[in-house]
Amino acid sequence: MRRCLPGRAEFRAGARILLESVAFTLACGGALWALTETGTFPAIHETIGTACVIASVRLTRAQNILCWPIAIVATIALGMAFLHYGLPGQALFQFACFLPTQVLGWWRWATMSGGDRDRVSTLPWITRLACLAALPLLTLVLAATLGDPAHRLISCWDANVAAASLIAVWLLTHKKIETWLFWIGPMHFSGMILYVWTGAWLLAVLYIFCLVNAVLALCDWHRELPHAETASTPNA
Repeated sequence: MRRCLPGRAEFRAGARILLESVAFTLACGGALWALTETGTFPAIHETIGTACVIASVRLTRAQNILCWPIAIVATIALGMAFLHYGLPGQALFQFACFLPTQVLGWWRWATMSGGDRDRVSTLPWITRLACLAALPLLTLVLAATLGDPAHRLISCWDANVAAASLIAVWLLTHKKIETWLFWIGPMHFSGMILYVWTGAWLLAVLYIFCLVNAVLALCDWHRELPHAETASTPNA
């Protein structure tokens, strides 16, 4: 059964979280405006993208289907922000890879049956190893095709964050708990340092928030895991 939009309770929760995320982003933007040497407020696309990402990751942690359409808005806005900060790998990744993957994730969550919709599961060990092996390979491909030879370190770093994002979103569409391990390490922790390096301060603050949220989400989903596996096992 298709369920592309949330129920009333989910919608109310999503609207509240979105408003809180906008307020938090504006507060952070104002603080950066006052504290940084440039004394400029973050660009509008960076502000919109940041607010929507914060809302999306909180909704993802709660398994609220609104996480997907809000993430789509964030992807478009952040793609423009990455172009502004000279990170073409991240920008192209947002538009060419992240955006269609999020549409796929929205469709997959919407078409899950009632039991599968709330079921968190783990990957087999062979698939975990395959995901780990895919990370450096995707990094090399993205760095070779999208990187700037004049800034090789930043290009490879940028490509690694983009590759981790792609794997993490694919795992998220299938509600695999390992998704949060990719969000925590190669995505948010590494990305946070990258954005500090390039001067994208609001994005760096965003990734600190997302890193904390990913750790909490990993704990939340892990608590659901035994129940999910028990519920999916037929009685003897």
